[in-house]
Formats: sequence, C-alpha cells, structure tokens
Amino acid sequence: MPVVFVARKGLSKLDGKFDADFWAKSLDNVAEVIGHPDCPRITEGLEVGGAYQFQEEHLFSVAKKGGDFARCMEQLADMVGYHWQMAGADGPGPFRDLFRHPGQFGTIGPVASARLAADFAHWDECARTLGKRSFYAWYTLMRRMFDYAKTDGGVWLQYE
Repeated sequence: MPVVFVARKGLSKLDGKFDADFWAKSLDNVAEVIGHPDCPRITEGLEVGGAYQFQEEHLFSVAKKGGDFARCMEQLADMVGYHWQMAGADGPGPFRDLFRHPGQFGTIGPVASARLAADFAHWDECARTLGKRSFYAWYTLMRRMFDYAKTDGGVWLQYE
C-alpha cells in the first residue's frame, strides 16, 4: 500500500468539533486535527479535535510501500547519526518530530512542519552527497511537503 500524505495550508479554525451535527452542515475543505498522546507537541499551532477549513491541499505520495518508507527513514537516521526507532520525543537532534511521530497516528501541525522543513533544508547537501537517487528523491519530496505546510498548514497521513 502506498504511503501518501496530504498537506494543507490556509487553515482557519471553525467553531465546533467533529461530530454528527458538524458533518450535517456539509462544509467543504474541512479537516479534523488528530492528536497523538505520546507526542502532544506534534500538533502545536492547531487545536486537537478542532475542525479547520483549508484553502489548498496537495497530495505527496512519498513511497510505493510502507517498507520503502521505513527504509528511507532508516537512511535518514543513519545520515544524522542515530537509530530512528529509539529517538526520544524531547531529545536533541534533527528530524526528531518525524522520528518520534512519522505521521501514522495524527496531524503534524505548522510548528512541527516548520521545524522539519528547516531540518530538511539544513541537511539537503548531505542527503544529496549520499549518492542514492531514490533516497534523495524521497528526501526532496518530504522537504517540499513540510515546506508547503510550515506557515499556516498541517500534514495528515492519507488513508486509502
């Protein structure tokens, strides 16, 4: 199954939470912010459970299979010098938000997106010099995704 994220920008909070009454209003371009109890800072800049209308969205198909995504995450961890499955939520280092919470269980808000966009920009030359074309293609796609959402947006895993 492909790994696809949807990045949205131009978010504005709507009154109300997602429930049956809210959906009865049939609003377009609305997304719910989903929190993650083990990593609450991932949604920073957005209210968990809140309904947000968005102006634009873009799909980012970052891997053909979950295993491909995991391999790229492992290469990213190797590149910056740590084991991605053991990264602490509050530990120092680049890409911590992504390693701690790679998007499977909630929304990545604009603050975390900005941190990740900055990390991807900072490490770009190193990623390019690794000489692995498939990894660098994944890397640049992830960088564009977080750059897209960093100001007034967020990133959601798109379930198919």
